[in-house]
Amino acid sequence: MNASRDPLADIPIVPPVPIVPSGRGTRVLLAATVLAGALAATWRLWEQDVFWQVRAGRELLATGHWPTVDTWSYSALGGTWRNFQWLSTLPLALFDSVGGIAGLVVLRDLAVGAVLLLTLVTLRQRGAPVRLALLLLGLAWLACARRFQVRSDLFVTVVFSAVLVVESSALAWRSRRAALVTLVVLAANLHPGTAPFVQLAALVALAADARSWRREILPALAILLGLFVTPYHVWVAPYLWHHFFYAAYSAVPNPDHRSLLWSHFLPSAGGCGPMAWLALVLAAVVVLLRRVRSDGRKLRAVASLACLALLAAMSVNRDRVMPYSAIFAATRIADCFTSWPLSARVQRISALAAIAIWLVAIPWWLLRPEVRFGLGLDERMYPVGAARFVTANRPRPQLLHFEGDGNYLLRALPDYPVFLDTRESMYKGLAATYRDMVNDPGLFHAVMDRYGVNTVLVPELFLLTPWRDQVSRRAAFLPKGAWALVYFDDTHALFVRRMPEHAQLIGAHEYELLLPYRDPRAYLATQDRTAERDQAFRREVERCRKEVPKLAHCQDAQAALPSVVPGK
Repeated sequence: MNASRDPLADIPIVPPVPIVPSGRGTRVLLAATVLAGALAATWRLWEQDVFWQVRAGRELLATGHWPTVDTWSYSALGGTWRNFQWLSTLPLALFDSVGGIAGLVVLRDLAVGAVLLLTLVTLRQRGAPVRLALLLLGLAWLACARRFQVRSDLFVTVVFSAVLVVESSALAWRSRRAALVTLVVLAANLHPGTAPFVQLAALVALAADARSWRREILPALAILLGLFVTPYHVWVAPYLWHHFFYAAYSAVPNPDHRSLLWSHFLPSAGGCGPMAWLALVLAAVVVLLRRVRSDGRKLRAVASLACLALLAAMSVNRDRVMPYSAIFAATRIADCFTSWPLSARVQRISALAAIAIWLVAIPWWLLRPEVRFGLGLDERMYPVGAARFVTANRPRPQLLHFEGDGNYLLRALPDYPVFLDTRESMYKGLAATYRDMVNDPGLFHAVMDRYGVNTVLVPELFLLTPWRDQVSRRAAFLPKGAWALVYFDDTHALFVRRMPEHAQLIGAHEYELLLPYRDPRAYLATQDRTAERDQAFRREVERCRKEVPKLAHCQDAQAALPSVVPGK
């Protein structure tokens, strides 16, 4: 037994440079920076996938069963759907149950704080002085900020950061390998679509040890196979294939797969984020190229360079990869401080740069109009008012809506089956129809007839977009003779089919004269005004002001009322 035991198995692997002991003031500064970075992510909830994940987590906690078929939609009911991200849905459901929307925002802060803390630990383990560690951490925050979304991807980013900590740690050989495999399995159950990035970092960690490559064959195989240690095992493979070749399988654009464009570097587009990412990647490439030439064991530097090149290339193609490449690049830059000590002047410059990043660049990014701080919903992104109206008035299903709204409706209207939502996989046969129907009235009507649609929710922009030959989209897609407009706000409009079951609802809530796609004073300038219609217009304005008090459209209409339409 003892003769076959590996004599090196329990020898601790010394990190490149141990963490330099910090004084109390330094520790306070580092902790305050991580806390500030986490709290800076306290913006209102706007994520596109979070609500279906919350619902999936609730059902998993209630039933204890992993789903294999869809039960939430009417267009894909009974179709195949597997909750590959099941482990991520559990904390989302728990925080939502305890704190609601505020709980989800707090969960985002905690996850961002974990990413920052783990990244900082890695930077210090790899020899980065405090000033440069804060500079790199600030650049990483900017590069990752757009992807600080409370969803499964963010949890995998936490695991990715943990792998980098293990890579730079002083763990013994066996403990290190066990930790790497465990983290890969954890990532696979959080989100197998992004778990390969964790695998990639874990394989680089194997190459970092000064040991024979033969000793790493079994650990490497375990890391590769760890992706399939989930309740859905072999079904992860087609799921991954769909993720990596997304464009070939999806007819509808997905913001998660947004390519990096020159316009994204503009200040108005939050360009300091992509610029920070580019700075990190270029600096890391320079450091790694120097290490390839100077390092006695080149495999470590070559593996890191290959990993960074792959992550950076994928980041250009889809920005959801950007956090992984940014964090990985920052930790590779820290390597240079072990071989090339920096002068006092350079350290002073880096301190000033760190201050500029944390006190100027990050606040600048946060001051963009897209960012709204708070613990609630960003109601610009969801049909919040329309969902409240449906809950209060219960129009007849089925409810037709746009894809992005399905995510929110799964939580807000759980007893209304959705048309489609951002889970996507079970809707692949419907995607092309959905893409075309929003520009084809005939196809739009055919879809409504096929699924028995009686209620329609559309974004306001859909109604405002001009149609052909001066015909409004309302007239082409939802003609007044068949559909009644019963609610609108500054994001969405709700229509119900004219049918006996809706007679009372239409009588109490229809808008005929105050319309969201016309100037709010348009009726007052027409030639067909009568005293009776004037009073009907007044009632519509008053109802709109009551239902949506802050809506500018109704405020403008009300401002014109006293001098033109006298009250009773």
